[in-house]
Amino acid sequence: MGTSNNTGRIAKNTMALYFRMLLQMCISLYTARVILDALGDVDYGLYSVVGGVLAIFTFINGTLIAATQRFISYSIGTNDEEVLRQTVASSKALHLIFAGLTLLIGETIGLWVLNTYINIPAGSEFAANVVYQLSIISAIFTITQVPYTAMIIAYERMEIFAYASIAEAVIKLGIAMSLGLFAANRLEIYSLFMLLTVVVMWFIWRGFSRRNFAVGKQPMKLYRGTIKEMTSFASWNMFGTLASSASVHGINILINIFFGARVNTARAIAYQVTNTVTQFTTNLNMAVNPQITQSYASGNLSYMHSLIYWGCKISYCLLMIISIPLIIEMPTILTWWLGDYPPFTVILCQLALIDAMLFAISSPLITSSLATGRIKTYQIVVGGLYLLLLPIVFIVLKLGGSPQSTLVVSIIINLITLFARLYMLRSMIQISIRSYSYKVLVPLFFTSIIAPILPVIIHLNIGNDILRVISVGIISVLWSVVVVYYVGLNRSERAKVIEVFRHYVSSKLNLKQSNNAQLF
Repeated sequence: MGTSNNTGRIAKNTMALYFRMLLQMCISLYTARVILDALGDVDYGLYSVVGGVLAIFTFINGTLIAATQRFISYSIGTNDEEVLRQTVASSKALHLIFAGLTLLIGETIGLWVLNTYINIPAGSEFAANVVYQLSIISAIFTITQVPYTAMIIAYERMEIFAYASIAEAVIKLGIAMSLGLFAANRLEIYSLFMLLTVVVMWFIWRGFSRRNFAVGKQPMKLYRGTIKEMTSFASWNMFGTLASSASVHGINILINIFFGARVNTARAIAYQVTNTVTQFTTNLNMAVNPQITQSYASGNLSYMHSLIYWGCKISYCLLMIISIPLIIEMPTILTWWLGDYPPFTVILCQLALIDAMLFAISSPLITSSLATGRIKTYQIVVGGLYLLLLPIVFIVLKLGGSPQSTLVVSIIINLITLFARLYMLRSMIQISIRSYSYKVLVPLFFTSIIAPILPVIIHLNIGNDILRVISVGIISVLWSVVVVYYVGLNRSERAKVIEVFRHYVSSKLNLKQSNNAQLF
């Protein structure tokens, strides 16, 4: 595979996804405020925790997403059309089976957990169960949608992914704004509208894949060899996914038990902020991940290692550039955004961003491990570390820990897990821990120390809220970009950033010239 062509595709796909992200970020942040105002603290938190109950029991979907994307990308990398056809057909059948399994688990164990252990405010029991049932239906559509979105990502058609995601965000904004038209039962109505959104998006993803990819119309069929390989991969990945799901949603349930629904709302707001900001790194990884898998499939480990180093550094730095001004000015930003907000929201937002920054370093490492298909030991170790998170958090809360202590524990576990991943990847993809530390961790350490200095000084010396936030935001971003470019990146990586930018500008100019030529 040609490096120049790969760079061009990364540039095109990254920019398409960033366009999607900017619009989606603005829409989702405003949507969150409208929903919070319409539902109130209690119902907003209740919606979050009820969804969390089901999410724990749909962890299988996470394993299938990873397996499907990996096997489709791998098949494309090996140029084996027959294997690709069998992979798509088998993945469709597998997702339908697991959708049925999700329905079974949700209507038995999940329903029992909801009505037995969840702290539901008096008078909201019926609403909670309605939300839960609608969430189950949403989960079924979401699960069966995976093969279609996986094809779009594997074929690197990110512009379509971007447009569809923007459409979804606009629909959700419309839903949020329409809630004010209803005087009662807003929680149930909101859940119903969210289900309808999922159904609409299912038809969009399915329709595009069937029209644009030859394998998109492949009927579902279980191929024994493919199923065996995919389920073996998914079964070991399931352990890690279960651990990750339990750590996120299990902690949400523990917070509900120890502190009530209002603190769930604070945590939901924190993750709303974090999920929005992490789109910066998600977009990059979405553009890079298929090439990591395809480079491994083609045996080009040298190019794979360079993608990993570059992806880890850029993922962290992009998130850091955005997070620093948000962390520094979080109280003022939350006041402007939400007005009144629940207790602990500020500190939970700040710690959630730090946690996300640390996890961002690991994203390309996770993709590289999945690319090998040999994930048994990897998932046992990593999943085991994440499983420790839930009992540790329980003990901390039982001993009188505050809500923010849950994220402190998560940060520590993420640091430990990073080094565990590196240790195992030595033999899996022949990556050097010494080289990774020297090329990635050391420059990021110094970047993280230097980048906040100037914005903190500005924060401490300007009293006016509006002037201070604007000054901190602008100077922090500009200063961080300079620090990242000269401290965080080496010479070859700086050249790669410039090359990506040039490819993007060139593609836009060529497109404009082509469009102009069609006029004459």
